[in-house]
Amino acid sequence: MRPRPRLFEKTLRYEGITLHTATSGPVTGLEEVYLTIDYDGLVAASELRVNISYLTGVDADRQRRLIREAVAGFPFTAEAEQDRAKLEDFNFDPPTRALLEAALVDAAARMRRCPARVWLGGSGGPPCNRTNQTLFRDRPEHVLARARTYIERGFRDLKLRIGFGEPEEDLQSLRDLRQAFGTDVNLAADVNGAWSASETEALLEPLAALEIDYLEQPIAPGNPQAYVGLARQASFPIMLDETLQFPAETAYLINSGTPFLWHLKLVKAGGLDRMIQTSRDLRAAGHDVMVGQMNEGGLATAAALSAAAAIQPPFAELYGADGLIDDPAQGLSYENGQVCTRDAIGIGAHLLGGAIPFSCAELPL
Repeated sequence: MRPRPRLFEKTLRYEGITLHTATSGPVTGLEEVYLTIDYDGLVAASELRVNISYLTGVDADRQRRLIREAVAGFPFTAEAEQDRAKLEDFNFDPPTRALLEAALVDAAARMRRCPARVWLGGSGGPPCNRTNQTLFRDRPEHVLARARTYIERGFRDLKLRIGFGEPEEDLQSLRDLRQAFGTDVNLAADVNGAWSASETEALLEPLAALEIDYLEQPIAPGNPQAYVGLARQASFPIMLDETLQFPAETAYLINSGTPFLWHLKLVKAGGLDRMIQTSRDLRAAGHDVMVGQMNEGGLATAAALSAAAAIQPPFAELYGADGLIDDPAQGLSYENGQVCTRDAIGIGAHLLGGAIPFSCAELPL
């Protein structure tokens, strides 16, 4: 019997948090698309956030159209593993491919009655991973209050989004966190490319004094030589995120002989298989990675967590579903600085309602 794919959508929101980065601007909701595939009663599912044009260059409506065309035209069979291999025969854009591949991984693992993280080559141990929590742009007192809430919940890895004003103001925001919480927290910063190379160079020493774990994307893509120079001067790792959207620049930096950290996300890699292979290639070239995600719901977070189990990165950014007030996915929990899945098989989370998730609107194919 041919499986039945269906698409749904829902906008998710956080309680008390407005997403605001130097690249995205303020984001009031997460526009999620869900793919379910019903294999004669066994339901696999995946999720993709589509309002991420600041990353992909594709607006949400066009991304939905790309997804609908891909799902409607894909020759699904009863063999999820074979269908996953067939993805290479199609020229899907990375986010669409990531959505399809995650659902097929969920299906294959459920058919084998095992967790996806094990099916992908990860550990069979506890389905948990340490994660950071990100602090978005807000009034200073609100940032400190949010940080205190995370620390009280057992999270010790905090990343501050900066790059909105003068670099010295960004530096003071980091000082405030370090002064408030001392060495009880591991601190990192994400500039989203808002500084110049000269501004970054001037801040390397004071940033080192704050004992940050890493500095993410301090300057915009387009100047790989400057990144090599900054990485060689810095006493802490430089992490690259937006740069991964530029293959020639990425290749130059990988082969530069200078180690970087790379922020891997499923929507950029185009799927779990490609993300895991990219991590292997980067490590073979002397680099390391962080497994991260967009701000998104429980199914997408569970997929990223499955990748982290296979990759075992030194850093992980898997907070995406924490604090959502209307997520149709269940199976994730956040506590003691970790994110954990409860589902014993598949991707680790599931949609309430199964093949027809509750409170979601169906997208016609």
